Amino acid sequence: MNGSHPKNNLGRHGNGHRRPDRGLFVRPFAGFGVPAEFDPVTGALRANPSEAGTHSGVYGELDGVSVVFYRHDGGLGLRIGDRAVDLDGPVEVEWGTVGWRTTRFAVVVGGVVFCELIYRSVPEEMDIGALIRAVLADPVRRTEIFAG
Repeated sequence: MNGSHPKNNLGRHGNGHRRPDRGLFVRPFAGFGVPAEFDPVTGALRANPSEAGTHSGVYGELDGVSVVFYRHDGGLGLRIGDRAVDLDGPVEVEWGTVGWRTTRFAVVVGGVVFCELIYRSVPEEMDIGALIRAVLADPVRRTEIFAG
């Protein structure tokens, strides 16, 4: 041998193949849908109804756009469509009625509108935008939600 150390080629599962890191498990916010696996890097959301574990977030839809609100690496994150934002920075969420049966949800980062969605109003308890606004406005909820 040339002085090199042998490598362990068995991987974490002892079969020679390294399994890619798993995504986060999220559940539907308003009860529609199935538990899913979410990849915070790519935004991929795959149904995974058989997974029974701690959920790291919730997903839903606003104005036809996929929204995932989650905790990853100790901090809160938000994925809206193909855009992601770290909620531990200078982020504000605006949410409220802007017209007859119309709601506005906006994410403002450092004073600049990052994302704005205007959609048909639903009851507040079924609106993922209302949840996000409420959590970010409450320091205790902010640290406890999805903490496992």
